[in-house]
Amino acid sequence: MGYQLKKSYVTMVTTIIGFVIFLLYILRETDVETFTKEDLGKYLLLVVPVLIVIDMIGKFIFNLLDVNKDKDKKRDQMDEFDTIIEYKSVRNFGIAFMLGFFISCLLFLVSTYIFYPFLALFITLHVSGLVLQVSYIKYYEYGV
Repeated sequence: MGYQLKKSYVTMVTTIIGFVIFLLYILRETDVETFTKEDLGKYLLLVVPVLIVIDMIGKFIFNLLDVNKDKDKKRDQMDEFDTIIEYKSVRNFGIAFMLGFFISCLLFLVSTYIFYPFLALFITLHVSGLVLQVSYIKYYEYGV
């Protein structure tokens, strides 16, 4: 298994763990009827540092577990194939995020509570991150 595949698997697992932990925190701490704009702002400001910390922990664990003789050489090499995979994966991420963002905007119009659009946007952020990692895995395993 290549370096990029291992990195994608570890990132995907840490994203899922972070999503579950933060979602449980949000669902435990909030009530649908009393969810205000201030709560929305608080959770939106919290989600970025939480994602960054979880990503750093995942990268740290990955670097500890990645035992390879040519570790430094392979990490910096990126050819045209890697660039194409990067572009296509980011495209898939963007499409997934745009669809979820529009669904969240529609929920803002339809829903009487602000909690449901926030939850849709939060889930969209994490699902699009998973789409990014699954795209990396698919393109590295099966080709472009």
